[in-house]
Amino acid sequence: MNAIADIDLVWSAHPLGDMLEQWHAALPHLVSATPQDFDFASQWYTHVNLDCIAVTAKSARGIEFLLPLEIVRKGLLQIAQFPGGSHANANFAPSSALVCEFDPAVLLSKIHQAVRTLRPQVDALLLERLVEDLDGKANCLVSPKSTVSPNVALSFALKPDFKDILKDRNGSKKQKKMRQMVRRMDDRGGWRVFKADTEAECIHVLNRFFKLKGERLKSMGLKDVFADPKVQSFFKALYIGALDAPSPRYELHALEVGGDIAAVGGCTINGKHFTVEFGGICSTDRQLSPGDILYHLLIQDCCKRGFEIYDFGVGDEFYKRRWCDQETWHRDTFVALTGKGRLAVSVLKQVVALKKSVRSNPKLFAIVKKFRGQARAIEAE
Repeated sequence: MNAIADIDLVWSAHPLGDMLEQWHAALPHLVSATPQDFDFASQWYTHVNLDCIAVTAKSARGIEFLLPLEIVRKGLLQIAQFPGGSHANANFAPSSALVCEFDPAVLLSKIHQAVRTLRPQVDALLLERLVEDLDGKANCLVSPKSTVSPNVALSFALKPDFKDILKDRNGSKKQKKMRQMVRRMDDRGGWRVFKADTEAECIHVLNRFFKLKGERLKSMGLKDVFADPKVQSFFKALYIGALDAPSPRYELHALEVGGDIAAVGGCTINGKHFTVEFGGICSTDRQLSPGDILYHLLIQDCCKRGFEIYDFGVGDEFYKRRWCDQETWHRDTFVALTGKGRLAVSVLKQVVALKKSVRSNPKLFAIVKKFRGQARAIEAE
């Protein structure tokens, strides 16, 4: 490991808006996950939370490392977290190859000092759902003190021929079900799967997704994290903005049945890695499985397009297990900045450990979800 002291870097923190131009200029030599890329962070800053900062390390050629953070209030605490909150998964802050070799403990100390200098009221850094490596480079925000995130991410390797994927996954049954679903969709006025390629299509698909997801989460007794109009504006700007990109990292896919959108998949691309970040389905027709249909056809399309990994993202669901054979456990790095922050981080680590324990026990997790839904229903009455 190289020590930061051995490299002539200047560390500082600034309002994110003041750093956007320099960040954009440094993009060619920075590696980042999609939730920490320039488009995601700048759109979140523009549409959702103007109180964002950037911790940077600069060399003679410019930015070598940039950690985008949004400042949010959680109870009595001020917290610095990745822009996007729970919408940001598989996180890897923009880093050069040089910085990826740094000792995480030293780097986190530099970040600690920079944040404290600019925003002394911030109580803690919550850097959640970090990937341990990206494109063969180590995540310098993951340290031996980082904890395991409570939610698993599920994925599997793709092959050029979709038939080879089906062979190992009860393919004959999947194909039989698809033929049955196609007949039913034909009987309902026809169908199509499409990628939103225009601004109007993006808006139409996302509006439908927000409606479907809101109804689904309400029925499960869960908070709708897409309900905020600012968040909805963010996603529209993000996916519309990707339409003209030379190599888009964001795609919207939808299944339409009888003229109505029945399933939506919001996806990201990182090289040969294709991830479904969010999805929504219409569940009123019990004879159709629109989510299964959309993902089946998306996986087939990803094989044709040469992707190597199909990732269903964070969350353990049965429909994902029917395809996936790879588990990825992300890491959480919590850094206390004040006395209140130290207490909060200590409690949070215990809560995260408890959540992971519960979610690792299918029977116990099913009971928790059942009572959570009942509690929400009582609360709504």
